[in-house]
Amino acid sequence: MEINRNFFYSKVLLTGEYTVTLGSKALAIPFRKFKGGFRWSGIENETLQIIYHYIKDSPLKDIYDMQRFYQDIKNGIRYEADVPLGYG
Repeated sequence: MEINRNFFYSKVLLTGEYTVTLGSKALAIPFRKFKGGFRWSGIENETLQIIYHYIKDSPLKDIYDMQRFYQDIKNGIRYEADVPLGYG
């Protein structure tokens, strides 16, 4: 069986939905019905720029490599998923 590593399967977080980014534990189960992955489009993504500016002015800035995230946005990274609107 060939494994496609260009996407990630979705998951259902049963607990720890928002605090997991700050290092808290979570209980999650895989949900293979939906998936998403990073793609390079060559065009800057305005939504990711908004997220970048939000994170760089928050305590989360110490958790992430903000310089690399900024470069990735400039190079056109985007996240595409088949998760329906309203499902997370």
